[in-house]
Amino acid sequence: MSLRSSPVRIVLETPRLRLRELGADDAAFILELVNEPGWLRFVGDRNVHSLEDARGYIARGPASGYARFGYGLWAVEAIESGEPLGMCGLIRRDSLPEPDIGFAFLARHHGHGYAREAAAAVVGLARERFLLARLLAITLPDNTASQAVLEHVGFRFVNKFTSPETSTEEALYALEFPGAGLLELTRTALRAQYGAALDMLENAIRACPAATWADARVPLTQQFWYLVFHTLWWHDHYLSRGEREFAPPAPFTLDEGSPAGLYPAKPYTPETLLTYLEHGRRRCRERFGALTEAEASARCAFARRNMSWLELFLYNLRHVQHHTAQLNLLLRQHIDSAPDWVSRGRTPSVRCVAFSRTMRVSWTISTSIAT
Repeated sequence: MSLRSSPVRIVLETPRLRLRELGADDAAFILELVNEPGWLRFVGDRNVHSLEDARGYIARGPASGYARFGYGLWAVEAIESGEPLGMCGLIRRDSLPEPDIGFAFLARHHGHGYAREAAAAVVGLARERFLLARLLAITLPDNTASQAVLEHVGFRFVNKFTSPETSTEEALYALEFPGAGLLELTRTALRAQYGAALDMLENAIRACPAATWADARVPLTQQFWYLVFHTLWWHDHYLSRGEREFAPPAPFTLDEGSPAGLYPAKPYTPETLLTYLEHGRRRCRERFGALTEAEASARCAFARRNMSWLELFLYNLRHVQHHTAQLNLLLRQHIDSAPDWVSRGRTPSVRCVAFSRTMRVSWTISTSIAT
């Protein structure tokens, strides 16, 4: 697995700390952390003895978790200085029935409450973003400092057991989350899956080379830029309260919805459409955050859509994903590469897309517009 270089994805921020994904530029930090006496005593020797070993550790561990589950161990850095302080995050082990929380900080940063602050934030993510019903933690029985952090953020001791991974005795802790209501689960699911769909659309936009963006060799409605614009316009449209209430931000107009089939006079730039995409993200957060049970079940205000607001939101999501799939197919046919699948949306952040751009001569595809 290839590792990202800076910039990397930010996961969340607390008053003092920033949690972000680990990347190739963190090799020196990892090399130091996993060879500290505290790590070797309480976690174990991971045979990381060089920068290359450290990059391999990140790729096989944290980065693999990001790709498979949407979470893993994240770097914890000071917001003020940007200095990496430690790691904290969620781990999925074959030996445990549920994910567990893990954290480790450089010794020179002990005593400042960073572990408690980061662990509390990760517990919130586990409950609110990943919808876990139960979160586990494991420590060595004599690791009283880590146990104090776990108890501070709500964990309770369960029992001692012999780890099948290390054959050592470990202490098991657990934190049970109260069941969320159906409405809150719906809001969370909508935010997560709309976020993922918009992440994939954004990644496709950023992956598109200039020669492909507005290729005059193909009909306008099949050009890359127009498919992006069409997707974002209708996404924005269906997040409004109805046809009469919809007013897209400048420089966009209502022409896209005209029965006369009016098209923009010239292509929009990637930067303009990325700005529109961020507008759509904000609309999603506002719309779903205010969603009530009564509104979710009520008939939507769009005459052409005989469905509830909840069903309309799902329809809108499918429309975004439909055209994003077309864009990725265009990228595959034109540059023989496309961004990866995104399973769940994440906190808005700086994003990085890594892929090869091996050019191909041919580019032929038939696309359709669905609204």
